[in-house]
Amino acid sequence: MTAVDSCIPANKSTHPFRPINRPPVPRLIAVDDDQATDGECFRLRAAETTLGRRDATLLFPCDADMSACHAQIKRELTIDDRYIWRLVDNDSTNGTYVRIATMPLRHDDQIRIGRTQLRWRADTKGKQAQIVVDSEPRRRVPVRTQQSVVIGRDAERVNLSVSDLTVDLAHAKVHFAGGRWVIEDLQSLNGTWRRVSSHELETCDEFILGEQRFRFECPKPPPTISQLGGMTSR
Repeated sequence: MTAVDSCIPANKSTHPFRPINRPPVPRLIAVDDDQATDGECFRLRAAETTLGRRDATLLFPCDADMSACHAQIKRELTIDDRYIWRLVDNDSTNGTYVRIATMPLRHDDQIRIGRTQLRWRADTKGKQAQIVVDSEPRRRVPVRTQQSVVIGRDAERVNLSVSDLTVDLAHAKVHFAGGRWVIEDLQSLNGTWRRVSSHELETCDEFILGEQRFRFECPKPPPTISQLGGMTSR
């Protein structure tokens, strides 16, 4: 190749080389204490990766709020030949929480804002509902379908105030829409999190085990062999 050849720009229709005979390799970021997204990076090459304080593939021995084998991330192949990664809680003591922007509420959902734990209680029709503040002082706040409930730290601006400096002045809102209750994060600094037993991870999803926050990043699916028009050899 001559110097002139090396200056020829790449054709924009050319695909970057990507592995197509093995699963994509996601990255799991254990977010640093003082960062929003940066941290220690782990590549999830195995079909199953466990996370915990003692008996796990990825160890976090200093986090006393994390169970010995707190959760696992499992790679699965769907019926339409897609790879997905599923976060599964291993019956941990303190739970696995996934960050949400907005989501429908179900009876007995557990929500975390800052260091404050909330629990949602509602009858089968959703007509009678209440928010239970599990943190001290413990309270039960009735919620009616015709009202919205804003949760936050500023008692003059919100309907349900909590004394927690990791909660925004107006942190989240619960309201009735489309025949169901919905919780919405109000672009808070520290996020609104829902406790899950199982959750299909998507790229940029965040979750908390104990006090450790994680960020999941997955490459986009590569083109198929037919799209590339090439052949593979084994």
